[in-house]
Amino acid sequence: MHTWLARLAAYLRSADTQPPSAIGPGSTTDLVLSRLWPLAGEHRVRIMDGIATGLIVLTTLPLAWTTSAPVLAVETVSGIAVAAGTRASVRRVHPPKRMDWYRAFTPSGLRQFRIALRDGLAGALIGAAGGGLIGALLAHSASGGGLGAAIGGVMFGLASGLESEPSRATSPRGTIRSDLAVALSGGAALAAGAAIGVAAGFWGEIGFVAAMTAGVGGVLSMGVESGRRYLVFVLCMRGELPLRLGLFLDWALSAGLLRLAGTAYQFRHEGLQEWLERHPGASSS
Repeated sequence: MHTWLARLAAYLRSADTQPPSAIGPGSTTDLVLSRLWPLAGEHRVRIMDGIATGLIVLTTLPLAWTTSAPVLAVETVSGIAVAAGTRASVRRVHPPKRMDWYRAFTPSGLRQFRIALRDGLAGALIGAAGGGLIGALLAHSASGGGLGAAIGGVMFGLASGLESEPSRATSPRGTIRSDLAVALSGGAALAAGAAIGVAAGFWGEIGFVAAMTAGVGGVLSMGVESGRRYLVFVLCMRGELPLRLGLFLDWALSAGLLRLAGTAYQFRHEGLQEWLERHPGASSS
């Protein structure tokens, strides 16, 4: 435990030297879970994040063999997986988000809701057109997987309209949980679109497979940036920090070693932080 705290204290001292595009404004006092990932090595985490995202997207690959053009479908799925992995490995990740159901009843929330609905409709039209074009080229139904893509796009837009940044009253661990919950809402929208596409008889068409894969890639690479990057970071730090890092920090909080400052942890005393920096190894006394 001493070594873990000392490692975090040493990182805080160097946090202000990190490029702002990597973790946001540097701080020598705030332990923000979504900004700790450069501690495991910036390039290492980004590469692992991209690989993990690409591999998860490839789980839709079996759908390619349900089409009449499996080779082209495999190429399509693989291309989307590479694109999603590349997008996931970017240096800058957006702050955590949360689903704010009450926003739908506020003037600002209604405005954002209308914007998200407009974007969802635009995405639906693009998805429907893309699915129809692929289907036409392969002599399938011109609609292809377009209906599933359209419904998924609209529902994803509606869900996006309820997104907001976590309030300062949210616990540090709660910010990560809320960001992952946003991804679940996007996944639910995708599942709804897929179910409708299957019910309409588009199962096995390449447009449907492409829409499904693009939906999974979009949710992973753009809908859950902070939560996804944090999970990859914790796995990269296995053996150097506890896998349940948030739980450990909550223990340190209850033990009086840390304190809360909004959505960040801080060492309760600056002297403790400086002492841990000077004594990174566990004391033998």
